Order: sequence, then structure tokens, then C-alpha cells
Amino acid sequence: MENLETLIGNRVRVFRGGPESRDGILLDAKFDYLSLLTEKEGVIYYNLNHIKSVIKNSKDGRVMSGCSCDEDEEEDEKCCIEAYRFHELLEKLKQCHVRIDRGGPESRAGKLLDVFTDFLVLKTKEDGIIYYKTHHIKSISQITKDEKQHEGEYEEKCDYATGVDFQELLKKLKYSWVKINRGGPEKIEGVLVDSSEDYLVLTVKDEVNRIPTFHIRNISVIENEKKDFGKKKEEKEKEKTGDKQESEDLEKDDRMDCNERDEHERHSEKGDEDCDRKHAEKHEDCNDEHDEQHDEDFDDEHDEQYDENCDEKHMKQDDEDCSEDRDEDEEYDVHHDPPAPVWYSKIIRLN
Repeated sequence: MENLETLIGNRVRVFRGGPESRDGILLDAKFDYLSLLTEKEGVIYYNLNHIKSVIKNSKDGRVMSGCSCDEDEEEDEKCCIEAYRFHELLEKLKQCHVRIDRGGPESRAGKLLDVFTDFLVLKTKEDGIIYYKTHHIKSISQITKDEKQHEGEYEEKCDYATGVDFQELLKKLKYSWVKINRGGPEKIEGVLVDSSEDYLVLTVKDEVNRIPTFHIRNISVIENEKKDFGKKKEEKEKEKTGDKQESEDLEKDDRMDCNERDEHERHSEKGDEDCDRKHAEKHEDCNDEHDEQHDEDFDDEHDEQYDENCDEKHMKQDDEDCSEDRDEDEEYDVHHDPPAPVWYSKIIRLN
């Protein structure tokens, strides 16, 4: 916004209304952010990309010409941080306890762990690790002394994903159960299955959601679904390092299985050959026995038939010979025997 330098040192209101609206003294106006000193929250740094209005009451005069510190603050502590750009300001707030946004569903307080190209890492009590896109951060402030009573909640060390930019971060969170945005109608939870420069793919039960990355304000890994991101990362590394060993083991097992299978096949072939040979021998023995038995039966039958034929032939021959002999005898008797005497025939008749 132009001409904000003329309002430095004046009491102004940033935003006309809403959760981000605050009254205070304009301390500084830089390239893409301004610093506002408030009574309750100290210095608030507003991202100029989201400021819609800066209002000055014409009845209010110039309050101060420079920056002043509260009496309770230490002498060497500055009332506001000097930085040329908003990203540089975030770098200087690393490891500090801050509040992102003044209110609304996306507002969270926690420890600023790290700052990257287009996102930061915030550790919170409610949602654990949250990755905020810097473009969507409306305001940021350091937690005041009254709020530092919960400082111990953020001291525990934790693992978080890193990346050069938000796109690389999404690739590292692939297949994680994530929550996009803290609240409102655009809040959604599901499994991050894919991501690109323009959008990501989130599965929720039977639904496949394609969400433009530009409209993602923040993202976090659900702790009760993914117990420990560091453990998951470690498992992935183990899987990567163990892939080679596993493939070698599988190859070795395959070779052993092939050898055992070949050995089994050889034994089976040998056993089949032995069985075939024994069966053939047994079959040959059976055939020999059968042939012998058949030959014996055939010989006996043939001998009996032959004897019968011979007997019939011999008997027939004998009958023929006997018949011929009788004929010859009769013929001989007729030709050679003398005729009976007359008296003999008379005696026969008298008798």
C-alpha cells in the first residue's frame, strides 16, 4: 500500500472489522509488511498482501515519532524487529513463541521451528506440527509475557518434514494421513496420494479430491493416524536400504527353489524310470508266464487233437484193411474151394 510511511507514528486501525482488526500505533511500513504496536498483544506484524484497509481518525494527532518499549521489557530488547521483507522477518522470529493470525479457525500459537522458501513449521499444542504457507499468513506476533506460562509445552524436541519449497514438502508427506486447513468449509482430512505444482490428490473414503495447492493455507499430519512421522521416515529409509538385500534374498530363495525343484524333478524322473522299468519287467514276466501257459495249453490241446485224428485215421485204415481182407477171402473161396458133394447136400436136406 502506498503512502503508509506518512502514517508512521499515528494511531490507526488495521482492518475495519473482523478477527484481524486491531487498533494501535503504526511503528513501521516496509516493502510487504507493517508493524503495529498494540496495548495487549505487543507488536503485530501484518502481511500487506492481506490488508484491506488502514484507517486513521482525523481527530487523533500524531502520538509518537519513533518506537518506544514497555517499561516491563528488558532494556536491550527492541520493541519491534527490523527486516526489509516479511520472509526475512519470519527468519528472525525462528525459535520464538509466536501467534499466527489474530483469530479465526486458522489462528494458532506455538513455537516457530523453521522457515523455508514459501512455508514455515510451527509446533502447537492442539495439532502438533503445522506447515503454514507464508503467503496465507495474515499476521504474526511474539507471545507476550502473560502467554509464556505455557512455554514448557513446546520445549520437547520433535521431528518434522523439510523441503526447499511447499511442493517438495507435499512429496515427502505422500501417503500420509493429513489435515488441510484448521477449520471452515475448506477443512478436509484424508490420505495424500499424489501432488503436483498446481494441485494435490486427497482420498477421503470413496471420494477422490483434487485441491489446488494455491488455496491450501496449512497442512499437518494427523498424529493418531500416523503415530510418529520420524518413525515412518525411518521405516522408509530402511525399506530403501533393505530393498537391495531383500531382492538378493528373494533371488537367492528363487535359486534355491529352482535347485530344489530341479532336484525333485530329477528324483521324480529317476523314480518314474525305475517304476517304468520294474513295471516293464513285471509285465514281461507276466507275458512270459502267460506265453508259457498258453503254449502248454496249446500243445496239450494240439496233442489231444492229433491223437484223436491219428486214432480215427488208424481205425478207419484198419476197417478198410479188414474189409479188403474179407473181400479177398471171399473171392478166394469162390475161386479155389471145391463144390460140396451131392450126398452132403442130400444129408443136409434130410436132416
